[in-house]
Amino acid sequence: MTPTARAAARRAKRPTREARGGHAQESRGGDWPKRAARRAAQESRGGDWPKRAAGFLAAVLAVAGMGAPVDRSAVSADGIEISYRVEGAGEPALVFVHGWACDRSHWDAQVDAFSARTKVVTIDLAGHGRSGKNRASWTIPAFGADIAAVLDREDIRRAVLIGHSMGGSAIIEAARLRPDVVRPLLRRRPVRLTLPEGLVRSRLPAHAGTSTFARRDPSR
Repeated sequence: MTPTARAAARRAKRPTREARGGHAQESRGGDWPKRAARRAAQESRGGDWPKRAAGFLAAVLAVAGMGAPVDRSAVSADGIEISYRVEGAGEPALVFVHGWACDRSHWDAQVDAFSARTKVVTIDLAGHGRSGKNRASWTIPAFGADIAAVLDREDIRRAVLIGHSMGGSAIIEAARLRPDVVRPLLRRRPVRLTLPEGLVRSRLPAHAGTSTFARRDPSR
């Protein structure tokens, strides 16, 4: 066979370009169930975009240090250093005030429950926890000034005050000092005030109500 004949025979055995293209399309088309499943999976993942967006935002806030627990201090009216912790972000801020012989760790369960939704502040009143202990006059108005100092230091514009036992009396004094900031007051097992009831009511801002709660579940 001549070289020309052999070349012609080889060309005859090769598939044409159209044949090659059709075969490739058929082979690609054969796995369409897999490709359809992958596309469906991608679309289903796209349906949970709020969760993914929230996760991204949380990561950004973590990098920026926003919302992470931060220990700070403020100076009360009589010069005593008041220690407190801030966690979370948003308004209104929830400000938790402990009772006599306690400290801000009394509210750890409540911090865990609420800090993902808003700003939470827990205070060590003077003479408790990490706050100063050299106060000359230990009075409820002085404790109220401790809370007011923290509100000012954090530049809080809207606050809900929550007080336990003696802290329930202290938040009433804080509401009197900062009537434009404090909204409702929540007192848990409050102690009895020595001031006459009429005088206490007259010193409270008109919009500040009080209530007593003793629920153990902090999420309610």
